[in-house]
Amino acid sequence: MAENLNYQVEGAIPYDYHPDNHARYGLLYSNEAAESACPAGWRLPLAEEVELLAESFGGSENAGGKLKIFGTEYWDAPNKYASNATGFSAKAGGAYYSEDLGFQHLGRWAIFWTATPAEDKNSNYHFSMQTSSPEFHIVASDFSERKLSVRCIKE
Repeated sequence: MAENLNYQVEGAIPYDYHPDNHARYGLLYSNEAAESACPAGWRLPLAEEVELLAESFGGSENAGGKLKIFGTEYWDAPNKYASNATGFSAKAGGAYYSEDLGFQHLGRWAIFWTATPAEDKNSNYHFSMQTSSPEFHIVASDFSERKLSVRCIKE
């Protein structure tokens, strides 16, 4: 899928609950919602598949830039190293962290769920890239309330 998922399911919200962000960046999904949000014939990628994608485009040090959509329409300036050489067209949809921390990183980070559960954590692995770097990260967190973007892959 070459755009952030925008399919309404329970547990999915637009950044700042604003309809313009819904249309522009897609929705942010809880871990549980992400696992059921992909349409029939599509699914969340495994962390291993995301790692292979990163390795195919320069590894964790460079793949982020090749996944980010070029320019500053969906990313804050400077959106360094963005080339979208992969056609992935990542948009910096930010994230929702918790009731206390709220929404953060719109225009600065693109963060997506994977289908791979993280050991000793309350959620799955996720992958990310940021506006000021060509890097690509695959990490896990303990933020069980976190809501992130979703990209689905064809089964």
